[in-house]
Amino acid sequence: MPLSDETLRARFAKQFGLVLASFPEGTAFEVAPVDAGAVPSQRFDAYPEGDPRRSLETNEPVALREDLTPGCVYEADVLLARDAEALAEVLAVEPGAREEAGRTGGRAGVHVVRLPPAGGDGSSVREALQRIRGRRNVPSGAVTPNHLVSICSPNVNLCPADEPVLPHCEFEPVVPGRADPAPRTDTSGAGTEILVIDTGLVTDWDDPVRLKTYPWMAQGDVTAGSVASLLGNKNNEVKAGVIHTYVGHGTFIAGVARCVAPEADVKVSNLLRNAGTNFEHDFATELLTLLDSLEEWPQIISLSAGVRTLEGEALLGMETFVRELVTDRPGTLLVAAAGNHDSDEPFYPAYNALDHAPAVISVGALDQDEFSRSEFSDFGPWVSVYARGRQLVNAFAFGSYTTVHEPSEIPYATLPAGSTHRFEGMAMWSGTSFATPIVAGLVAARMSEAGETSRQAAAWLLERAAAQTVRGDRGDMRVLHARQPVR
Repeated sequence: MPLSDETLRARFAKQFGLVLASFPEGTAFEVAPVDAGAVPSQRFDAYPEGDPRRSLETNEPVALREDLTPGCVYEADVLLARDAEALAEVLAVEPGAREEAGRTGGRAGVHVVRLPPAGGDGSSVREALQRIRGRRNVPSGAVTPNHLVSICSPNVNLCPADEPVLPHCEFEPVVPGRADPAPRTDTSGAGTEILVIDTGLVTDWDDPVRLKTYPWMAQGDVTAGSVASLLGNKNNEVKAGVIHTYVGHGTFIAGVARCVAPEADVKVSNLLRNAGTNFEHDFATELLTLLDSLEEWPQIISLSAGVRTLEGEALLGMETFVRELVTDRPGTLLVAAAGNHDSDEPFYPAYNALDHAPAVISVGALDQDEFSRSEFSDFGPWVSVYARGRQLVNAFAFGSYTTVHEPSEIPYATLPAGSTHRFEGMAMWSGTSFATPIVAGLVAARMSEAGETSRQAAAWLLERAAAQTVRGDRGDMRVLHARQPVR
C-alpha cells in the first residue's frame, strides 16, 4: 500500500541529506511539493566544504517545512530553454536573468538560464515558470526546470525500493558464488555490449580474491566507463571499511546483467556519482560526451535512473539524446527503469517508451514469483514489460553497511535504522533498478542467439512478453522471466 505523507517526508529528508553532502559547494536545489497549489517550494544549499555532514558519516536529515510533502527536485535559480526563441522570452520576462555561457552550447543542445537569487520561500523557478508560460510565444515544454535525475525515484524516494541487506536463501546465508537469479552457464550475450549508466563500479571489485565471491563478473569483459575516474570518488568507494548509501548500485546491476548474459561485454560508467544523482542538463551532456568518445554507440544502454518532472513534461535536457537515439542510432536500444513510486505518472526517460518503442523499453518490477507486481513498482500503459525486481542477490561491496531507514519507510525492511552488518561482496536488493538489467541481459542473449540487432531482439522479446501477459493489481502486465528462453 502507498506510504503515508509523513513516512515519505521522513524518507526524503534522510536521502536528500546525502545529496546535499555530495554536490559541490555553491549548488542550490528547489524542492517542489507534490500538489503545487498554494504551497511554496523550499530551497536547500549543498553543504559547504569543511562541514562535517559532507563526510557522509552523520547522515543528518534535512529540515523540511511542515507543510511540504516533496514531489520534485530541481536546480534552484536555473531554467532550461529549448532554443533561441524560448531563451529570448525568458530574458524578456525575467529582469536580471542571464544565460550561463559556460553551460550552454554543449551536446545537450539547450540554453541554461540563471535567474536572480530567490528571496523569501525560495520558489524562484516555479514563479518564473508561471510568468513565462503565460506568454503566447512559449510552447509547452520549451522552458523547464533543470530536474534532478536519480537512481529510480528522485521525487520523494531518491533511492532504490529498499536498502541492501545480507543475502539469504531459506533464511540461511547465501554462499559465495550463488546469485539469484542464478547465472546462465551458456554463451548468451557473446558479441554484444551493454553500457550501464549508473554509480560506477566499487573500487577493488576485480581483486582476484573477491572475484571468487562473484565469479560471473570475471567472465568476458566487465570494465569501468571512460568518463570520470572511479578511483577516489567517495560514492563508489568503501572508505575505512564503511559502505555508504548508493555504493555498489552500479556493481550490482552489472552483476545481474552478466548473470543473464554471461558473455556480454558490460561497461559501467559513473555519471550518477553524486549520491546516485545528477541534474538533467549535466547528465545529458556527460552522457552524450561519453557516447561520442566511443567508436560507435553501444548496442544496449541500461539506465536505472530517471525523474518525475514538475508538470509531467518530458526532460528538455535529454531531448537531444532521445532524438539522436531514436532517429540516428538504429543499432542502439535504451532499457530504462520505470521507477519505484507505485504510480502511473510519467517517469522519464522510461516514459519515452510510450512513443518510441522499441528504441526505448521501460521496465517495471515483479516479485520473486515473477507474476505479481512488486508493490513499489510504477505501472501503466507506458511500462513496456515487467521482470523480477524484488530481493535479487548479486555482487556488492565488501565492508560494513548501516541502515538509514526505519522498517516503516522501506518495503520488506525488518531492521531498525542504525543496524550495522558486515557484507562480504554479496547483497540482496530490490527495485526496478535491478529488473532493468534482467531485460537488458535478455536482449543481449537474444541478439547472440538469433544474430539480431538490439531493437529486433527487443521487439521479439516484447512479443513473447505480450504472450505471457498476466492480470495484475493495476492492470495487465507483459512479463519476462530471468530464465526466459530466447529462441
